[in-house]
Amino acid sequence: MRAFRGVPVSRDASSLAQPPDITGLLGYRLHAIVAKISSVAIRICEGRYGISRREWHIMGLLDARGPQTPSQLAGSCHLDRPRVSRAISALAAKGLVIRRPVENDRKRALLSLTSAGRELQKRIFEDIACVNAAVIEGLDEEQLQQLHRLLVFLSEKADIINRETAGDVRVDRWRGRSGRMRWSAGSG
Repeated sequence: MRAFRGVPVSRDASSLAQPPDITGLLGYRLHAIVAKISSVAIRICEGRYGISRREWHIMGLLDARGPQTPSQLAGSCHLDRPRVSRAISALAAKGLVIRRPVENDRKRALLSLTSAGRELQKRIFEDIACVNAAVIEGLDEEQLQQLHRLLVFLSEKADIINRETAGDVRVDRWRGRSGRMRWSAGSG
């Protein structure tokens, strides 16, 4: 068994433990599932309700967690502030979200759903919850419990690895300096 910065990596014969190529990597496989589910969510959000999936995501977090600052939402959405800010502006223009200044700090605002936003969030959630039910259909209660435990475990492991590797390579995308290696046709 090999360890990646304190996280043991099993060396068994499964394709997850020793992926033969990129398509066997856990991240690739999870991303493929998310992409398929997301494409349905996008069609539902945009086609039926006229909002983006990102806008719905923000509405869902405000519904689930109550009023939040834009920074809190950006952290919860795992998105950068400019993208979240654009989505918030679109939601506010549609009358779905309202900004209220934070007491004693006029520079900050708390966002919350309007009554129209809560109603729309409820309808979209019902539609997307049906998609979720269809994806897990066929799993029994024990499998669902095991899947839940595995997702929690993997999320915690990913957090650990993310924290441990955050300082290894710095990326400065916001100032046009990605820090990426530059490859040319002649380098090999």
